[in-house]
Amino acid sequence: MQRLLLVIFISCVLLLEACTLFKTRYEEIPPDFPETISSLGVVDSLWRIRSLEGSERSLSHFRGKKLFINIWATWCGPCLAELPHLQTLYDSLRSDPEIEFLFISDEPDSTVRSFVARNKYSLPFYVCEKSRPEIFNTQSYPSTFIATARGEIVYKKLGSAKWNHPSVIEFLRGL
Repeated sequence: MQRLLLVIFISCVLLLEACTLFKTRYEEIPPDFPETISSLGVVDSLWRIRSLEGSERSLSHFRGKKLFINIWATWCGPCLAELPHLQTLYDSLRSDPEIEFLFISDEPDSTVRSFVARNKYSLPFYVCEKSRPEIFNTQSYPSTFIATARGEIVYKKLGSAKWNHPSVIEFLRGL
């Protein structure tokens, strides 16, 4: 019995340490942008998303704007850890008429709405209860895509990052 308790205790300590290391990793590392920009694909302008206020629109609504698209979930630890960085980035660029931010979850809008109410984020959250277009169809949460005003996806990041780093603002403004 003591041996079992010791194994459980050691396992818990190792798990806690692993979580701490993982948290440090994604909170401190900014995204690594390519030196030369190339197209990874094109935004599906017919993809329909719905705001938490209930207005439905296709991505064609955002045509002519640079897009910062973050696919996330309320149950995803790395997603939740990067949200404060994303809020800071959004606050820095929210008045820029050339850039749109889309934070998209495939969870029910009631789940996302409840999460937002509890956590007081002012990010533009959307839900998509239907399948995502192939280019955005990834099993990794969070997943972030950056597209030019012409709709070309030029950056894709699977996993979280320190999005409030100055290099992110520089990259977005330079597109």
